[in-house]
Amino acid sequence: MPTLSGNSQQKTDLRNLCWIGPGEDVSTTETVPADQLGKRRIETAYFHHVFMLPVSNALLTVRVSASSRYRLWVNGTPVVSGPCKSGRWEKHYETVDVSPLLCKGENILALKVVAFPPYEGQEGDEHGPFWFMGNAAGPVMVLQGECLDANGQLLADVSTGTATWFSLQDTAVSWKMQTMSFWMGAMEVVDMEKLPDGWNTSVVSIPWVEATEKWKVASEGFGEMKPFPLSERPIPLCYEKPAAFCSEMPIRTEDVPSFTFGLPMHLPGQSHVVKTGGNQETNKAIKSADMVQASMQPHEANMKPHQTTKQPYQATIAPHQTVVIELDAGELTSAYLSMQVAGGKGSLVSLTYAENYADYSSGHAVRDIRDDSLNAEIQGNGDSFIASGREQTYEPFLFRTFRFVRILVETEDTPLQLSLPQLTETGYPLASHSKIDSSEAWIAPIWDMSRRTLQRCMHETYMDCPYYEQLQYTMDTRLQMIYTYALSGDDRLAKKAIYDYHASLLPEGMLQSRFPSDLPQVIPAFSLYWIFMLEEHWWQSGSTEQFKRYRPTVDAVLDWFDRKARKEDGLVTDLGHWDFADWVLEWDDRHGVPYAVDAGPSTIHNLVYAAALQSAAKMMKESGRSGVSEEYESRANHILSAIETLCWDETEGLYKGGPKTAEYTQHAQVWAVLTGLCSGEKAKRVMRNTLSRKDLPKCSFPWMYTMFRALEKADVYNETEQLWQLWKGLLNQNLTTIPEIPVNTRSDCHAWGALPLYEFTRNVLGVSPEKPGWDGVVIQPKALFLKDAHGEVVTPKGMVTVKWSVSDGQFSITGTLPDGSRGKVVLPSGEEYIQQNGGDFSYREKL
Repeated sequence: MPTLSGNSQQKTDLRNLCWIGPGEDVSTTETVPADQLGKRRIETAYFHHVFMLPVSNALLTVRVSASSRYRLWVNGTPVVSGPCKSGRWEKHYETVDVSPLLCKGENILALKVVAFPPYEGQEGDEHGPFWFMGNAAGPVMVLQGECLDANGQLLADVSTGTATWFSLQDTAVSWKMQTMSFWMGAMEVVDMEKLPDGWNTSVVSIPWVEATEKWKVASEGFGEMKPFPLSERPIPLCYEKPAAFCSEMPIRTEDVPSFTFGLPMHLPGQSHVVKTGGNQETNKAIKSADMVQASMQPHEANMKPHQTTKQPYQATIAPHQTVVIELDAGELTSAYLSMQVAGGKGSLVSLTYAENYADYSSGHAVRDIRDDSLNAEIQGNGDSFIASGREQTYEPFLFRTFRFVRILVETEDTPLQLSLPQLTETGYPLASHSKIDSSEAWIAPIWDMSRRTLQRCMHETYMDCPYYEQLQYTMDTRLQMIYTYALSGDDRLAKKAIYDYHASLLPEGMLQSRFPSDLPQVIPAFSLYWIFMLEEHWWQSGSTEQFKRYRPTVDAVLDWFDRKARKEDGLVTDLGHWDFADWVLEWDDRHGVPYAVDAGPSTIHNLVYAAALQSAAKMMKESGRSGVSEEYESRANHILSAIETLCWDETEGLYKGGPKTAEYTQHAQVWAVLTGLCSGEKAKRVMRNTLSRKDLPKCSFPWMYTMFRALEKADVYNETEQLWQLWKGLLNQNLTTIPEIPVNTRSDCHAWGALPLYEFTRNVLGVSPEKPGWDGVVIQPKALFLKDAHGEVVTPKGMVTVKWSVSDGQFSITGTLPDGSRGKVVLPSGEEYIQQNGGDFSYREKL
């Protein structure tokens, strides 16, 4: 049982703390139909507790959780959403100091809780998003807190199980599945007439009923695990800050008539995003803003008064009209949305959220210029509401991701007044410490695009795409972790992700490929990427703590693969589940599965397995298990020997996709280099053949990190110059984030493509760790096909600054190392210079 309060003057007896749910026979204006009750329904409930304070400077820190999701208000101000995503065997709680929001007299704590049914109990439109863990408990919550005065005396105990809480069952919200919202579950349809106005600020005229105690939080002492064992949120609270729509989009002539809020009209390519890498004053302002955001406690950011858009940004729609407006947020955004409405009883307002404009005339989306509203259209997920005629605020419960929002209004007999929707941006509090600039014009915007992409894919977990799935996949997450280290040095979300996958372990020994998720999925190779996460965290932190904690899980995964090995050569085959490798055109109708899988062992999967064995062997040795290390190294060598014998084609100068296939892929070659299967001149030959052959299935964005590492290891890093066109080409499409794959993409935001965050810091600026934990810094710029670069790189030892250029046949480099740190500067000739105690450096040589 966790300690829910660290306050030394805690008054709550944790034995009384309990989960509560809606009281019996409660409704707003009508009884919930019996056939809608039970576990197959998405249920919404409101909870509140009213307490009186004799002083205005009271102190209150609350710990709060709920199932499936909650949002907490204090005296009408939104404070926090949660709980932090977790697996089935724990439920996280958030800790928030709400003291600044308290007042003398009456105070109200209020929660809205939405409970999604488990996957096996879902019917019709009653589907929750895949990222939650379903249960049949319905909307339940728990909150612990003691309100104290300045002297530490108890003023009010607001804890569930001690204080009296009241509840209200919602009948206003229904749910509808949409074509593009399969992974995200059903979207909201709200009858505003049935909403309990003022439920989070007042108790007047609302039929509240006392909430029901469900079960105690504390164990009875006999070892039973009560539902939702509580543990503290392991990562910071997500930030919430004001955002705004910046312009209105031109509407196509064949569309319905448009209306306006009075915003400027959008121009093609227009964006309100601030590009990093600008002039000195701009960089100074950006750095200052980043420092303020990084130093701000998340709950402090959440409780700053939300700015409102200046009036008049309102529109009045006449009766019996069908009109539309399309708004541009300037960049892809994840935000809570709210809209003030009045009048227009019976009017239907439909909101469609979109990442881009696309041409759907062929039956599928064709995306080119993302803000071309005159030649393409918006389709996507959406919410809707029916106006009641009263003055109300419409707020979808979950945050939504979009760049553009289409609002379609269909009025009835009275005019409807709408205000421009307000936005509250949210996400993980990612600090951007590293930065880069160059005279090469494409460097700064691609860095900025990469940084924004990573930010949008970080919330309570890493996620593949914030618009379509919001699921934490292993291959994706491993890359996002690496990019986070390079940009911010923050490893807190990384450690949570490592634990999440460990918690997903199945009895057969496999990890789930996405977790948390209500619908388990297995992609065998993805479990191997989890092992890479452990080694990469060791390089970042210098600590083997994470690996030691998860050694048994590493053994379970590798033993599962060992059971799939053929006796004659040790190659694994018939993995089952989903043999996904990459999204490439040649495998599109096979869902990313190489053809070699059909004929037996796949070179790709076997080499990734061998690399995982090598990684585990290294970490086992480092953590004191030399015998296991030797076993894993032996198994890896056996696999590599078999691949060399059965799959090397001397004529082609490439490795086949498998012993019994003539398929050749870029993917097999990069792992042949990275595992050491080929090295030296052979590795150079393989990688040059890999890039020159036009008939090979090519690595897409998720494999570009591996491709660049193979070119680096083969000592042909300059060959990466041609690959940067994948990112440069995005600039002409007016994207603000990096899409899932370079062509025929589904999503416009997928952080496995944010490779520039790593590549620009580690190989353009050239700053990398010499040993795990950055026990020594190597500075070796390798992208000498550029003219110059300068910037700062975050390390656990401090910031490293680098500035280099190539001019008139001479390479020059200057910079600063953190005080007391060892540094090694490597010039293009290979000549090395050592600095033992940090400080400034300056070197040059002729090329």
